[in-house]
Amino acid sequence: MPPFIKAEASTVKGLPRVTYIDEEGNKEIKVGGSRSWRNNNPGNTRNISSAIGRDKGKFDIFADEETGRQAKITIIKNKYGEYSSIRQMLKGKFDRKGNFIMGSGYAPACDANDPDHYAEVIHKKTGLDVESTQIKKLTEVQITQLVDAIKMQEGWIEGTVTQEPVAKPPPKPK
Repeated sequence: MPPFIKAEASTVKGLPRVTYIDEEGNKEIKVGGSRSWRNNNPGNTRNISSAIGRDKGKFDIFADEETGRQAKITIIKNKYGEYSSIRQMLKGKFDRKGNFIMGSGYAPACDANDPDHYAEVIHKKTGLDVESTQIKKLTEVQITQLVDAIKMQEGWIEGTVTQEPVAKPPPKPK
């Protein structure tokens, strides 16, 4: 199949789904499973330019899992590169008065997350020191481990995939 160029999230008979469409009109439909799996978005990212759709207007839908992984890696390196630790990346930053700076954390408590539990899960899955490992000092292997741990923490569960090729017209008689 050619690469997917568009994706649409919907719910049919109570089951969430994402329909991927390629340039020829062929469709691949992911049903059930987790949102991150349906969206090829292992980090549940939002508002990334390489997305080909949005789920409920906010979660990115990527053409394939690798594109979603690369988007997550780019975010970790660019947005959180100067953070002092993985835990700070998860929790976010606070101003001098102790007020949370909106948009500064990957999985902040104000977004219905438990960043301390999230950090412990990452530590257990990767062995990374979540207290003192600076994001910019992570090796490529460690970034990969971190993204894999994030994928699991975000609840990656596979559902079912079906293909709907475009019906080709019958050949014209000679």
